[in-house]
Amino acid sequence: MLYEDVLKILHRDGKEAYVVGGTVRDMILNRPSYDVDITTSARQEDLERLFPSGYSINATLGTWILPPKEEGEVSIEITPYRREGKYLDYRRPSMVSYTPRVEEDVQRRDFTINGLLYDPNQGIVDLVDGLKDIERGIIRAIGEPEDRFEEDALRMLRGIRFATELGFQIEKRTLDAIVAKKELIYYLSMERIAEEFEKILLSDRPNQGLTLLRSTGVLDYILPELIPTYDFDQGNRHHRFDLWTHTLVAVEHTPKVRVLRWAALLHDIGKPETKTIDEDGESHYYGHDELSAKMASDILKRYCLPFKVRNRILDLIALHMRVDPQMGKRGIRNLVRRLGEDGFEQWLELTRADSMASHGDGLAIIDKIAEIKDNMSENNEAFTLKDLAVNGGDILALGVKEGPQVGRILEWLFQQVDHGVPNEKFILMQLVKRYREEL
Repeated sequence: MLYEDVLKILHRDGKEAYVVGGTVRDMILNRPSYDVDITTSARQEDLERLFPSGYSINATLGTWILPPKEEGEVSIEITPYRREGKYLDYRRPSMVSYTPRVEEDVQRRDFTINGLLYDPNQGIVDLVDGLKDIERGIIRAIGEPEDRFEEDALRMLRGIRFATELGFQIEKRTLDAIVAKKELIYYLSMERIAEEFEKILLSDRPNQGLTLLRSTGVLDYILPELIPTYDFDQGNRHHRFDLWTHTLVAVEHTPKVRVLRWAALLHDIGKPETKTIDEDGESHYYGHDELSAKMASDILKRYCLPFKVRNRILDLIALHMRVDPQMGKRGIRNLVRRLGEDGFEQWLELTRADSMASHGDGLAIIDKIAEIKDNMSENNEAFTLKDLAVNGGDILALGVKEGPQVGRILEWLFQQVDHGVPNEKFILMQLVKRYREEL
């Protein structure tokens, strides 16, 4: 069902109804919306009567969901106008009650850009100067900013996220309130923090968001492991930035891929602990890749990332120092066997970003490694056992008994290919025939 149809049904029943919040904001900014929120003077019993195909997700708030029925449709949430009581846990109101006035419903919302209403008959209805703030590119809390953040501390992260995604600035009173109330982050669940933080990290402007998180002090509460990187002088001729700036630039130069953005953010967090200074006064960070991966493991578990995603990020961090001008086919095969084809491409992306955030010394080496890898692929060379020109069935056809020996022979063949033997079926089968007894 389309939101226009929902509004018509509510209006025909004599009820007020508006599209509200992010959907209206995105409509004005010509951005896609993936769900629609409608606020209405209808009560929950009216919604049950008018939209019997829907279902309730919150009996207290009276939110009624209309799931998409056809491809291209989006989910629609309908919520009666409401007012809220005092917030006791910085997340949920102590009570919610119905109000017949849309003005009261709008006043309890977070930011002016999310307080706009729309209905096709009236157009945009603006009770909070949200249109002006969109025009000026401003994130401004509705009413008293500190009150809004005490009601739900997640709004501080959401404000920074909106500024990041939209390229807006946070209005001074709202920004000051985030600084004043940042300790309330402690009351949020890690799942809620993670959802907002990842949206910032995966946005088009992650550095704007990370810079805002640091300058407001919020980052100290959600990722304290990054604090030692702030203004940390790397003291090494290969680095042109302090460690924090290096990290920001590395993040900026990675594609919007979850594992890459996390890997870029955390790839050097072990540096401060591993710093040594040689006799010439230059700093070195031996083993920082392994320590960074170890520290990142705890962070990624805390942020509830899936097991496979965590492992890929940790592998990328642990291997990001493996850029070697002498790397040949064997080194590339080792990386592909550990990371897989996609993981190897991600390793190239991360190491490029790391190099661009330094002096770019390694870019030519990385390009050469990528060229060797491409040539190997074009020549159908083996990177893993499954790429061998022979398989277990071929080995059994030679009279080898089924069992562990088949695997050992395949491993031995892979080693021969790794040392330069062509990956061709005839040649590999001849090798097995010749050395079968020894194998």
